[in-house]
Amino acid sequence: MIRGRNGRQSGCRRACSAGATIATFILTCALILFGARPTLAQTPAPTATPGLPETTAALAREDFDGAFVNDEGVCPQGNCNVPKGWGAWFVARRDTDPEGTNVRPQFVQTSNPRHVKTGVGAQRIYAENGTFTGGLYRVITGVKPGAKLRFSVQGSAWSTNDESPISSRPSRDIKLRIGIDPQGGDNGQPDPSGAQVVWSGEKDSKDAFARFAVEVEARNATVIIYTFTTMRDVVRHNESFWDDALIETVSTIAPTPLPTANPNASPTPVPSPTVAPSATPKVGKRYIVKSGDTLLSIALDQNTTVDTLRKLNRVPGDLLQVDQELIVELGVDSPAPPTVTPSVRATALAGAAKTGPGELCLEAFFDRNGNGLRDTVEDLVPNIVFTVQSGGTLVSSYTSNGVEEPRCIKDLPPGNYRVAATMPAIYLATTPLNNLVNVTSTVSSRFSVGLRRISDGNKVSTAVPPVGVLTNAVPGIVAVLVTVAGALVAFGAVALAVNLVLRRRRI
Repeated sequence: MIRGRNGRQSGCRRACSAGATIATFILTCALILFGARPTLAQTPAPTATPGLPETTAALAREDFDGAFVNDEGVCPQGNCNVPKGWGAWFVARRDTDPEGTNVRPQFVQTSNPRHVKTGVGAQRIYAENGTFTGGLYRVITGVKPGAKLRFSVQGSAWSTNDESPISSRPSRDIKLRIGIDPQGGDNGQPDPSGAQVVWSGEKDSKDAFARFAVEVEARNATVIIYTFTTMRDVVRHNESFWDDALIETVSTIAPTPLPTANPNASPTPVPSPTVAPSATPKVGKRYIVKSGDTLLSIALDQNTTVDTLRKLNRVPGDLLQVDQELIVELGVDSPAPPTVTPSVRATALAGAAKTGPGELCLEAFFDRNGNGLRDTVEDLVPNIVFTVQSGGTLVSSYTSNGVEEPRCIKDLPPGNYRVAATMPAIYLATTPLNNLVNVTSTVSSRFSVGLRRISDGNKVSTAVPPVGVLTNAVPGIVAVLVTVAGALVAFGAVALAVNLVLRRRRI
């Protein structure tokens, strides 16, 4: 009897030990697989960026979600709807302007999700089958002179000659920017052409919002903030959208980096050192009037004023002629150039003055996502014919093969070249097919044409994630593994119970 009982106890202990070993092994595996699972694809918590100014107070904020009212001052007939406290401005059309240029834009609130950054509304400024120059303004009062201010806003553009939801056939030279007048305009009256307005840099923000920001030090108790939109070509839709505006004081103003070199842009005038009275004045900067230009649009583009243009060119009214040459600013000839301490800005301008041959590179690509820029996953397009002209004379022509591009034409004398691309009828262009490109000796100029197949319709492709990047499939895989582990644990428990029963019967 005692032997049998000891045998049963010994068998039970062996069975329990074996079952416990199996259960422990399974549970340990489960803990290793899932209990210590590393966190994947988590967005790190935002941290403060060193060097950025610390915000102290918001003076005005606009989300463009509330009610809009018509600006009766400029649009007594309506269609200039802006948020309360804001105003509309635009360059008025003249009888001598070409058809479709400088039309009066319409200002409305939009709730289209494609054109709203946050919330339920945004400002829409648009012209159909026309071009415009204009934007919003707001007068901010009660500012402490000397306060450091930052104005920021989200802006985007949509320009196309068809009904595509992306800018598939856009106008050239769509320019968006914002500005602050730290002196409060003309006795508190808005004047976007004023020389004292400090403008932000321009961005290519077609079909996607970009943040614009500009910082100044207030010189008056009143300041005026502006948005600015202009374009060159008459197309079916020329539109800009603005959202999430904020004017705030900051503790310090971040240093403004030098802008990226733009061959088509004139350098910002740098204050000249004092010269002797005997210096002989001479013409400095000039501008050639293009179709659709007005004194106001030229003043805004060249960072000067309408009054200055009138005085320098003896223009009594607003009448301009295409190809007319205007003096934008005066230069000086001094008997002996003064000695000045070189600065970063002066060095940058001096570098731009180098002479020598330049190069122009050509390419055409499949614009899969329709953003007008060639991404690394976007292939080249063959059978696109490029022509390069100077003064009406053909300089070069090239047909792409989809392999060797960009094709660079070297040893070109610096100057402006008219570049055009001809495509087969199976494509739609997402960038201009012809443009005036400035070739310099300092940087390689590029003419890049984005194309999409008509058969693709409005479908937008996105880049394939790199190998090794886990996507939303991860949670599903983990769920399957957890289920399998649970089944193994349950199986181990059942096996343990069956083993104990069988051993009891055997004993």
